[in-house]
Amino acid sequence: MSGKMLLRGTLILAGAALVARVLGVVQRIPLQRLLDDAGMSTYVTSYNVYMWLLVLATAGFPSAIAKLVSEKYALGRPEEGEAIRRAANRYALVAGVGAAALVFALAPALAAVNKDPNATLAIRALAPALILFPWIAVERGYFQGRQRMGANGLSQIWEQILRVVTSIVLAYFLLELGYGIVWASAGASFGGVLGAVAAAAVMLYYGAKLRREPAPARAAAAGDGGAVVAVSAPGVPEAGLTADSAVASADASSFRSIFRAILKLSIPVSITALAVPTIYLIDSLATKPLLIAEYGDALAQEMQGWLTSRAQSLAGIPVIFAIALSQSIMPIISAAFVRRDTPEVERQTSLALRMTYLSGVPAVVVMATSAFPLNTFLFKDAEGSWVIVAMVCSVLFQVLMMISGSILLGIGRPELPMKHIAVGIVVKLALSLALAPLIGIYGVVAGTALCFAVTMALNLRSLRKLIRYEAFGRRAAPFAATVALQASIGAAVGWAVYTYVHPFGVTFWDAMLQTLLAAGTTAALYPVLLLRTGAFVAADAEGLPPKARKLWDRAAPALRKLRLVR
Repeated sequence: MSGKMLLRGTLILAGAALVARVLGVVQRIPLQRLLDDAGMSTYVTSYNVYMWLLVLATAGFPSAIAKLVSEKYALGRPEEGEAIRRAANRYALVAGVGAAALVFALAPALAAVNKDPNATLAIRALAPALILFPWIAVERGYFQGRQRMGANGLSQIWEQILRVVTSIVLAYFLLELGYGIVWASAGASFGGVLGAVAAAAVMLYYGAKLRREPAPARAAAAGDGGAVVAVSAPGVPEAGLTADSAVASADASSFRSIFRAILKLSIPVSITALAVPTIYLIDSLATKPLLIAEYGDALAQEMQGWLTSRAQSLAGIPVIFAIALSQSIMPIISAAFVRRDTPEVERQTSLALRMTYLSGVPAVVVMATSAFPLNTFLFKDAEGSWVIVAMVCSVLFQVLMMISGSILLGIGRPELPMKHIAVGIVVKLALSLALAPLIGIYGVVAGTALCFAVTMALNLRSLRKLIRYEAFGRRAAPFAATVALQASIGAAVGWAVYTYVHPFGVTFWDAMLQTLLAAGTTAALYPVLLLRTGAFVAADAEGLPPKARKLWDRAAPALRKLRLVR
């Protein structure tokens, strides 16, 4: 894949993820007002259980299928690519029905572990979505392998639109009809089922559209970058990545052989992808039991709502670009590694880490410094704002954990991030158990932050032993100064607007204006400080994408007059 194709694919995935995430956060505003913290805690518990099982059933399959399908089309064997798709869809049917049945049967036990029997109905309401999502994951992997990112992006967006609308409408009408919070939470959960239907409809539409294309056009589109969706897997020798990890031609029609090949590629990706959902699931199931003795049932339920409904949803925003980047960078590094192009591996690793710092750190600062007005705007009051600040700050470690794990997968060491994640989860459990009785909800958040930090540190240490990389070099100090200044000024601005800016006399509108002022000012500071401290200099513009380079060229004269460019 050319740099242009890589950038285009990354931007499509990042843009779709951003829209989906924003819609998910927007959904919380009316739901919070309808269900309150206790009802939202029930809703989020069901959602986290569902997400964990969804990742277990599907994670890794899109990447594995994308690699195998793109290889077959690049080699001029489209019939084998279609055989891979059919075999994966058979697995998807079995996995989907099995996962849905498991969730439905275990719902009372999962709710009991969380000491929230009301969650049983909400968990069961989401179960049917698991029938469809493994198939959707397979189709998304197939279209990724065919270099058709638009299908994946639009399916995510329509999934979220229908989920958000139906969850709000169902919760509202169930409350209006007198069914109470338990049924309203279940109605909100059922929105996920209709979201899955929307995503499936989009994938079916794109499948029909692809079949209507002339055969030469289909082959050309697939052949553009077949070799780049290369993913290394345990047990697959370097020399055989194109033959052994895919299926030999003579055996391509064997569903068992195809499934083995997919499994080889998907297992390490699946285990790595389960890290964050597992941590969030632990928080959903363990927070209330850890706090109930000290704070009582009602307050423990409310505090769990601060963490799972408010903090976790906002902490998912700064990681959006890192997720898209990790999906894009792994095949690029894998391709360079297979070619034994060590300088390219090192260059791409340094670039990925630098992009992670440059995009992730300022996003964390913006959200942390505007947490109080943002919390009030989205969730009607400022309860749990410090929990949001702490959780958002943990994202600093999470984004680097994700990128470094993807790079290790790309260079053929998938066992390392798996081991490191296991260590991190042990740290999470131990610290949550030890600290929650001492400092309450902040002990749970501290366990999550240190889990990410330990996993990140182990990943980076392993990377340092295997390859040389340099994220910033001599410009690390200017970048640190940029972040420190942005955080200090942003915190002062956030406090000032939250304390003194109340022009409307209505909490919602005041909080919205405060959020815009605090977040907007802090975000605008970042590029100015980046230039002023010398963390970004004129020579760095050479590495910008073409459109960004054009914008830079237009702005550079004015920036030089202001003495912002070095």
